[in-house]
Amino acid sequence: MGGGQDARPTDFSLLLEVPTVKPRTSKTLSILAVILGFAFIAWGDRILPEPMKTVSFRTRTTIERFLLGMTPDWNPENPNERTEKAIEEELNRN
Repeated sequence: MGGGQDARPTDFSLLLEVPTVKPRTSKTLSILAVILGFAFIAWGDRILPEPMKTVSFRTRTTIERFLLGMTPDWNPENPNERTEKAIEEELNRN
């Protein structure tokens, strides 16, 4: 039969390659920081121990007040004001 030669290549470079772990990018770390910050503000006063609980509560309260302070005061008009005024005038005539 044959001369004993194998037809497959003996390239061991694929076996010697070490798989690399993708390094954390600044984008990934930024997203993680935003998620952790949101969780701290949203649920920290329910989950964390006492010193961090009050910090979380105060932070959330401060953010809420800031956002509400940015909106103008809303004084809704009474849709029935004209009708009520007409009724009052009618009652005062009699």
